[in-house]
Amino acid sequence: MRESIGENEGRGLEKGPLLEKLLHPAATAMIHVACEELLPDENAHLLELLPGPVNVMPGGDASLVVTGLGGRPDELSRNDGLSHRVLADLNAEPSLPFRSDFFDGAVFFFGVETLHTPDAVFEEVARVLKPGAVFLVVYSPVTDEARSHSRWKLMEDQDRLSTVVSSFEKGKSFGPVTAYGTKKRYRSEASRKHRPVREQAHVWIAYAKNRTGVGRGEGLSGKLERPYEEEGDPLQCPYCGDRLKKYEVPHSAYEIDYWYEADYLYICFNDECPYFERGWEWMWSKMRRNVSYRHMYNPTTHKSGPIPVPTNYALRDGIVEES
Repeated sequence: MRESIGENEGRGLEKGPLLEKLLHPAATAMIHVACEELLPDENAHLLELLPGPVNVMPGGDASLVVTGLGGRPDELSRNDGLSHRVLADLNAEPSLPFRSDFFDGAVFFFGVETLHTPDAVFEEVARVLKPGAVFLVVYSPVTDEARSHSRWKLMEDQDRLSTVVSSFEKGKSFGPVTAYGTKKRYRSEASRKHRPVREQAHVWIAYAKNRTGVGRGEGLSGKLERPYEEEGDPLQCPYCGDRLKKYEVPHSAYEIDYWYEADYLYICFNDECPYFERGWEWMWSKMRRNVSYRHMYNPTTHKSGPIPVPTNYALRDGIVEES
């Protein structure tokens, strides 16, 4: 049941104290850059899930309309960045009271950890977004323990990131997911006591575009050009010309090292490589899989080919720096 503001005490994450800890210059700057680069800034209608009392979005064009949907009327009413306010409990009813293909973008600042069924909520967001619109999610390891879902409390940072990315992917309505975060820095105990807020600077951003339809993969049957192949250098990507990076093949129970017959591979990690960019649409159009592949060279077999990747940051932790 949907309610107007003031008819109940409200539910969900109480963001007031949390946002004061998180919105220091480093986190604020990263969020503002993401909003300015990914979201439309004029004549657009945006959806904000579980908005807090503080307007996190940067100031933009006066024609920008932001609809906030959350469970705490006191915080909704205090947020001066909202044009419209809708009171709703996404844990009791994960559906959104909006028509399909309505919003030009959606944001979720600090609250994904309170959702009981994040996959269902993400799927609903995809439904109400226009084709090609971005859903931007920001979260942090600094959470409200009293309101976070029990499974979230037990997770490590990497598991939480995987959970957010998985919610994008399970709906099969979003395109490739991009994720990045601020860096954790070591500080002395004295420094932490003097400025404790900086210990809570670490935030993650994840976003993806709503797909424009099933037919996006049409016209991909032609062979992709390899303009740099004539260079004859196996450590140069034939599609974009970037140098391949040395990657240490992990030894695991799945015996990936056995299949590649090598301890090291050379992989193109350029996210703007035509081979990698086209891979997302190719795999979606042919197999309905939200994955791509990168160009790879095997120095043991002297053969090159694709290596599958589920996200843009996959395999990066295996890169080996060469002198």
